[in-house]
Amino acid sequence: MRGIRNIIDSPFEHRELNLRARRSLARELRTHGYTRAFVLPNSFKSALIPWFARIPRRIGYVGEARRVLLTDARRLDRRALPRLVDRFVGLAATPGEFPPSAPSPVLVPDAGNASEAMRSLGLATRKPVAAFCPGAEFGPAKRWPSEHFITLARRFVASGYAVWLIGSPNDRA
Repeated sequence: MRGIRNIIDSPFEHRELNLRARRSLARELRTHGYTRAFVLPNSFKSALIPWFARIPRRIGYVGEARRVLLTDARRLDRRALPRLVDRFVGLAATPGEFPPSAPSPVLVPDAGNASEAMRSLGLATRKPVAAFCPGAEFGPAKRWPSEHFITLARRFVASGYAVWLIGSPNDRA
């Protein structure tokens, strides 16, 4: 994805504090010299890592008594920003200004990257692939109903596609 230089996976489970591991990840982040962190989850724990990493600008919404960990703590107006994407874009705006519209994502297919990913995962197909990720981290309220995935998968299969389900071990059911 354009504009993404580095991906750092969070090794933490929901509700897991593990201060030692958070400090370790912060030490790694410090070596990259980041100057700004947008703290998207509204938890105290999520603000700890950029604070431990001493990232100079730590921007996020007020919540869970984390104001002390943020250098730019903002109040969220849920009515003005009802969609999560708009809330996140809002953090990039100057405080007090209405944020710009969220840009539409632009995915640039990379055949080399795709074939390397397929090889490393031991996957192969001669058909086009429709990949579904039907899970949701915090429960069924954020999931599309299973019947909808089934209907859409049948349409793809009828059109000659292979349909793959992807997700984490928590999505197995």
